[in-house]
Amino acid sequence: MFVKVAVVVLSLGAFAAGLLSLRQSRLQVASEVTQSQLRIEQADRRLWQLRAAIASRVTPQAVEDLAKQAGPMRPLALPPLDPPTEKSETDARVAEADAEEIVTQPTRAKTQKTADRRSRNGADR
Repeated sequence: MFVKVAVVVLSLGAFAAGLLSLRQSRLQVASEVTQSQLRIEQADRRLWQLRAAIASRVTPQAVEDLAKQAGPMRPLALPPLDPPTEKSETDARVAEADAEEIVTQPTRAKTQKTADRRSRNGADR
């Protein structure tokens, strides 16, 4: 009887220790989440302060002066050298043959599967 009571007491102690450990972990995670939220809020506040400072310093006149200092503006991408030419007759025939081949490929595969089934069925008889 004494052994049973000792086992029950030890089991309850282990259960209580595990429960306290889980509770402590949950509280620690909640604390870390709160600290992260506070850091994010501080970063956002600093970001808005910097944006306000930038906005107060950037005026249309300042942008114009900066553009004048940069020199003449030019496009980032160069225009094409030659205008696109029309496709030649050979290119059109090649494209048409490719399109026809693409259309007929599934039909060929289906025909091959049907022929394979027929040959298997004939072999089974």
